[in-house]
Amino acid sequence: RYKVYVVHWHLTDNLAWRFEVKSHPELTRAEFHEQEKERAPGKFYSQEEVREVIAYAKARGVTVVPEIDIPGHSAALRRALGVKDMGDPKVAPVLRDAFRELLALAPPEDMPFVHVGTDEVRSAQERMPPEFIAEIIRMITNSGRQAIVWKAGIKPPDDERILEMMWAQFKPSGKHRFVDARSIYTNLNTGADAVRTCYWNVPACDGKPEQRYGGELA
Repeated sequence: RYKVYVVHWHLTDNLAWRFEVKSHPELTRAEFHEQEKERAPGKFYSQEEVREVIAYAKARGVTVVPEIDIPGHSAALRRALGVKDMGDPKVAPVLRDAFRELLALAPPEDMPFVHVGTDEVRSAQERMPPEFIAEIIRMITNSGRQAIVWKAGIKPPDDERILEMMWAQFKPSGKHRFVDARSIYTNLNTGADAVRTCYWNVPACDGKPEQRYGGELA
């Protein structure tokens, strides 16, 4: 009806980890979520519910793009694991398991994209070795899917299957196809923002035409 055919679905963030990882049930426990009542501590999507959402969307011509955001936006993960920073040896095995379980929920034709985040790493506690992020990207691409990373985050490997997601003032690298997510958030719209977006940030106008994969409106 609205010609919205892709849903970018954040499953994790600083406030809470909302995706069931059966090998690590501590990630979704209420005590590790933000406790404000409106944030629904302890609520999360079971793996069966994720399957149902993907199937429901597919039946209506909509593709779901799940995102496990690393290494930033990871405070809830660190709380659950009892670690101070993302470089702790406990972190990497848990993330491997989380992505492995996510990839097992649907075949590539039903879940062709997985977003790895990589944006807004703003402190030493949020940093991880670039080699580990590259390992997760390989896990995704080797499963027959395309990995998506924020252009504001890491420098992605030279793999043509990877999609970059533009943010803020960033420009396409010229090496990868890209999704333009530099427009304003609709729930923060003001008259001044609308003018800025239309005249100074025309969606998907940069880069080579064959590299423009589309735009995203949050």
